[in-house]
Amino acid sequence: MASKGAAIDTEATRGDLLADDNPERINARHIPLGRIGLPEEAVNAAVFLASDEASYITGASLVVDGGWLSVLPG
Repeated sequence: MASKGAAIDTEATRGDLLADDNPERINARHIPLGRIGLPEEAVNAAVFLASDEASYITGASLVVDGGWLSVLPG
């Protein structure tokens, strides 16, 4: 659930997308919620979609990105 600008804080993203020497890291400063997502936040979305509470949801995209999609240029 990571895009070029928003990411979930994992060992993999810390070593790549969020690494100090990666120029894409600056994008994280522009996430509307002001922070990188936590793994449990992505898991919570997946658990919701797998639950009975989401039983009538079909063909929808659930974007877990802290609002990054709403500020993307273009």
